[in-house]
Amino acid sequence: MQLYSMDRRKTTRVKRTMQVAVPNNPAAPDMPVDSATEGGDEHLHVPYPHLFAIGDTADAFGAMNSGRSSYFQAEVATSNILKLINHSERLRTHGNAGDQADSSNDDFEQFTPGPPMIKTTLSLTKQLYEVDGEVGMKMDGTPDLEVHRMWQFYGVETDEDKMYE
Repeated sequence: MQLYSMDRRKTTRVKRTMQVAVPNNPAAPDMPVDSATEGGDEHLHVPYPHLFAIGDTADAFGAMNSGRSSYFQAEVATSNILKLINHSERLRTHGNAGDQADSSNDDFEQFTPGPPMIKTTLSLTKQLYEVDGEVGMKMDGTPDLEVHRMWQFYGVETDEDKMYE
């Protein structure tokens, strides 16, 4: 049995909504999704709107396989999952009569890959990076890798007095 949602590289075909997709023409299943980088994803069909793929498993329009790309793909998928849930709730409470919207991709968020960027930590302070085509090295890292920033992101105070309570 042919698995049309996988391409020849064994990555999952997705639409720009990050929904798992299959080619409209299964006779041409080897058309890579990332060939649509300049174009759209009209050659793909979403048979199960509630299935999403992100990260290294997704053939996401030429996006670099990195945590940064996965983060932005997850943002798009999360937004679209919430839209599906809200749509389902509206249908459940109001029925079809009061809801003109359908669960099509028209109002879904679309993923567009950003420029490739990567940073690799080599020691407590040394980092290699590539940003916007510029490759460089920095020696300004900190031994704690500035993990307090993640705590701050979640609203936890990270001053010296409260950091280690």
